[in-house]
Amino acid sequence: MIFTEPYPLLGVISPWNYPFHNFMNHIISGIFAGCGVVVKVSEFSSYSAQYFVNIVKECLKVNGFDPDLVQVVTGFAGAGQALVACDDVDKIIFTGSPGVGRRVMEGASKFLKPVVLELGGKDPMIFTETTPLDDCVAWSMRGVYQNAGQNCCGVERLFVYSSIFDDFIAKITPLVNNMRQGDPLRRNVDCGAMCMPHAAARVQVSTASVMNSFEKIILVSSSS
Repeated sequence: MIFTEPYPLLGVISPWNYPFHNFMNHIISGIFAGCGVVVKVSEFSSYSAQYFVNIVKECLKVNGFDPDLVQVVTGFAGAGQALVACDDVDKIIFTGSPGVGRRVMEGASKFLKPVVLELGGKDPMIFTETTPLDDCVAWSMRGVYQNAGQNCCGVERLFVYSSIFDDFIAKITPLVNNMRQGDPLRRNVDCGAMCMPHAAARVQVSTASVMNSFEKIILVSSSS
């Protein structure tokens, strides 16, 4: 016979780009699986995490469970390292960069501790000759610009067949050109700002590299 038993305690290291979703999804799945959960949140989303965990604790309390089943840890990289090395933590779930993911896996391997990694990549979107452009150009806009590009599975490269390239450019150029950037809490705004200056600086470096490497640039936008 096969018996399925929950891990007693999950250690979750969550990112900052979707503070509510990335915080809640592993808590909910962990609780439903019968696990306790300790979440180390990003230092860039520590304030909201305390509010969100109070929602979880109240739900547990109302339904007759110990509200301390879920805990939050704040801090910098050292807090995450301590969670990975903690003897009481039975499994690690990490969402973030490949570089940090390697260090998490290396740290957990010393304890033969199972690890789930969701790491960033270079997600492409491919437009073939049969692609319905009217539908898919809108999806490419969402893939590239959702959450100001701060998206785990955001589209980073578009590959377009040469036979439909001109049509694609004709459809997407006015959409990009007419985008409205500003405070996302206001109306009539399509895209907010990037959260951290160093991330915006990396985008500027990448943009400059592209402009120096390609013969034709369709649109150019400056940062403010």
